[in-house]
Formats: sequence, structure tokens, C-alpha cells
Amino acid sequence: MVTGCAVTGCHVGTQVPNFSSFSALEAVYKMSPAATNRLVTVKAPGSPHQGGTTYFSETQITTISKWIDNK
Repeated sequence: MVTGCAVTGCHVGTQVPNFSSFSALEAVYKMSPAATNRLVTVKAPGSPHQGGTTYFSETQITTISKWIDNK
């Protein structure tokens, strides 16, 4: 998921959130509880996003939530 978002025109390097690496993302966004974390709550799953992509799917949100909450 990190590398999928770290592409030109999406979130890489200077664009917030910085998905250029796992460690860059973790340093700023791995804050529990996941239920209130911006990565999980920013948009409804599958909503349109810039560049013709979509936000995270329900499955991806579940994975991100488990990562944030260390489950």
C-alpha cells in the first residue's frame, strides 16, 4: 500500500502524507487508536482520489488499522 501511493502525482517525497517509505509514514502517522487516525478516517473507502485513483479499500483500512493498533 505504501509503494502504491508513492508514485508521481500521488504521495511521494514532499506531498503529505509522505508515502516514500514505511519509516517516513510510521514516524508521523502510526498513532493509535486507529479509529481516529487520519489514514483511516480521511475518506470513505473507495472514494475518488486525485490522479484517477481511489482511497483505501475496506480491506486496506482493516490492515492499516491493525498496523496502527499493533494487532
